[in-house]
This record gives sequence, C-alpha cells and structure tokens, in this order.
Amino acid sequence: MLSELDAGIASLKKAETQLKTYRQAVLKKAFEGELTKGWRAQQSDLPTAEALLEQIKEERAQHHAQQLADWAQAVKAWEAKGKEGKKPAKPKKPKEVAPLSEEELKQLPNLPEGWGWMKMGNLVKKIQIGPFGSQLHKHDYVEQGIPIINPKHIKDGYIFPSECITKAKVDSLPQYILNMNDIILGRRGEMGRAALISSKENGWFCGTGSLYIRFTNFFEAKLYALILGERRVIHYLEKKGSGTTMTNLNLGILNNLPIQVIPLPEQHQIVQEIESRLSVCDQVEASIQTGLAKAEALRQSILKKAFEGRLLSDAELATCKNEKDWAPASTLLAQIEAEKAEAEAKAPKKTPKRTKKKKSVK
Repeated sequence: MLSELDAGIASLKKAETQLKTYRQAVLKKAFEGELTKGWRAQQSDLPTAEALLEQIKEERAQHHAQQLADWAQAVKAWEAKGKEGKKPAKPKKPKEVAPLSEEELKQLPNLPEGWGWMKMGNLVKKIQIGPFGSQLHKHDYVEQGIPIINPKHIKDGYIFPSECITKAKVDSLPQYILNMNDIILGRRGEMGRAALISSKENGWFCGTGSLYIRFTNFFEAKLYALILGERRVIHYLEKKGSGTTMTNLNLGILNNLPIQVIPLPEQHQIVQEIESRLSVCDQVEASIQTGLAKAEALRQSILKKAFEGRLLSDAELATCKNEKDWAPASTLLAQIEAEKAEAEAKAPKKTPKRTKKKKSVK
C-alpha cells in the first residue's frame, strides 16, 4: 500500500519539476521576443529602441526638474520655520551610465528588431538600497505597524510579510518607503528574489537586506519584475555580486545590469501572453500541491492504523492467522527474549580491570 502511495507521490513531484521547466521556457521565450513574434509582425507604428531611449532621457530630465522644484519649496518651508532641523537635501542629477560595449553586447542573446540592450542605470528614476542596520533598532519593531520587506519575505514573485516597524520610524526615513509599481529585490544571499509592489504593499518599508527599483513610465513594472528574476539576471548578479560568504549587491552592479528595452505596447502584449500560459500552470501546480498534501495525510493515516492493528479487515486477519508462520505477538516477544538470553549466555564475560594503587610518598 505504501509502495503504491510512494509511486504516486513520485509522479506528482516529477510533474511539479516539469512545470517549473515549462515556466522557465515560457519566460525565456517571452524575454527574447518569441511569444510576440506574430503580434509584432502585424504592427506598423512601434518606436525603435533608439527613439524610446530618447523619450526615457526626456522623462528622467523632467522628473529631476520636478524634484528640484519640490526641493526648492521644501527649503522655503524650512527657512520659514527658522531653519529648524536639517536642511532638505538637494536631489542629485540622474547619473548617465556608459553604454554597453560591443564585447558586452556579443555575450547577450539576440533581440528582435525594435528591441535593444541598455544598462539599467539609464532606464530608471531611482535605485534605492535599503537602510543601514544601525538605522533600525529593536524597539522600532512592533506587532502592529508598517510591514518591512527583507529578502526572506520575497518568494516566487510574491511578498509574505512577517515583521512590522513603527509609523514614526517609517516617517523618519521616507526614502525607503515603497510606492506602487516599484520592484523590490533581495540584495543579499540568494539572487532573483524579486516582486512587484502592488496597491496592497504601497507605503510599506524596504528592509536592510533589500533594495527597490523605480522605472520610468515607459516600462511595465509587472514585466520587469519577472525579468529581474530570470536566470540570465540571476547568473549576472551572482557573478558580479561582492562578498566572500554571500552575494551582496551595490548600486554599481545594478546600474550596469543589461536590460531589454521593449516598446511599451509590446510589453503589455508580452504580459498577456505570459499570463495566459502561466495561469494554466498555476492551476495545475495548485492541484499538485493539494495531491501531495492528501498523500501525506493518507500516509499518516495508514501508519496510524497499522500501529493500532486496524489496518487489516477481519477477513484479511483471518487469512494471516491461517499461515504456517503466523504467531501472536506474545509468542514473538517470548522468542525474542529467549534469543537475547541465549546470546548473552554465549558472549564471553569481561573481567574487570584491576586498578593499581598509587604508593604514597612519605
């Protein structure tokens, strides 16, 4: 009975592994333009990667101008209050990262016409590393407060919070507050733990072991959260990550990460193509997990009945008693005791070692 159950569990686990392989294959095709090949052939007005990059530059410049305007207002308010507290910090101009070299481009997969490889530092509004550990203290953690997201809370593209900090602490460190459509990424240990910040997580706090990326409006955050968790990116981050005992990311590594630049309408189409395929995967995977849980419950039930002597029916038990080698438990125990006594009698007796008495020195 248990052997049949084990065979069924093995089949479910094999199917689970095959699903993971299929999921990775779907994402790889999506990120290389294969899923939208037919859709793309029907389009006539998609922008080129070069044109898109110019639009991104313009948006980044406008974003910085707005930051400067907001900063000027904050400085006026600070001066009006008698310059109480620290003066608001002036926003830094977006840093331009050197483009990918010909040698670097040769090492990357080929992309469809209209797509391009760019370094991530030139495509984002902001990359923010989580706070220093010294900025958070034991008394800042509370049972009811603002959830804080560290790498251990990110799994399979979803966020599972388990820790909170006070609102006062969050308000004192506004640069680490997460906004909707940010992408949070674990920056320590296992690479590839990425998740999209939805309306549910809006206002939550980026933990010490995490960082977040805020793309410009020309990027579908749902798609790029998946891209930042793909194997190519994981391998790149593991290779470039600093640290002897665990991988640790810094701004330099992330700014230089090669990322696909895709026309926004095609980004939306890619998301639809992925979801239509992976939604079926999710349903099958849920069925597999249910099957594995039921199998484990059945195993425990079988073992419990076996140990309580209730596994066999009366007819099966009667058949067993008719076998030549059948004996009740009391007889088996008596045989065991007899064999044990016989073995002990045959075993050579150990003579205790004599300990020499130490002579006292007079």
